[in-house]
Amino acid sequence: MTSEIDVRNDVRDGVRDDVKDDDDGGISLDPLRDLRPTLIGSTWQRESWRRKKRPVKTPCPPEKARPSLVEEMISAWKNERRRRREGNWIVDTPRAIPTSSRPDPPCPDCRGSGRVECTRCCGRGRTNHIDLVMLPTGSWPRWCWFCRGSGRCYCARCLGTGQKRGIIGFH
Repeated sequence: MTSEIDVRNDVRDGVRDDVKDDDDGGISLDPLRDLRPTLIGSTWQRESWRRKKRPVKTPCPPEKARPSLVEEMISAWKNERRRRREGNWIVDTPRAIPTSSRPDPPCPDCRGSGRVECTRCCGRGRTNHIDLVMLPTGSWPRWCWFCRGSGRCYCARCLGTGQKRGIIGFH
């Protein structure tokens, strides 16, 4: 009874605003139909069945405010480009082993070359007239058999690898 009185009070110009046509051609009285939200674009709008009213925009509820799949893919792509620009990062694997290792420090004796000056010929490559830079005229060189005339031997500390070794001996 009260709903019929309310309906009569809402009549304007001979047209009842709250009376809607059903899908099957009948008439239904549904005053709550205007309050159902619909998602249009990025905001929620009230369904307005009256042509005189404009839809009221309200902010999206938090569960619907998530970015779409396309936006997530674009942001992931931009983050990947940013990471490549900044350079490679050292990432720990599940076993806490770094994926990229630093190079071993060089040997302090040979400074990473793996070769040192020959001790037998003092780096000259010959065993006669070691104190002279050039041989006197008429003398032939006797080549060092330790370095075979090069003046350089393998480093005794790193054994020619050029990398620093640990302490050798009893542990």
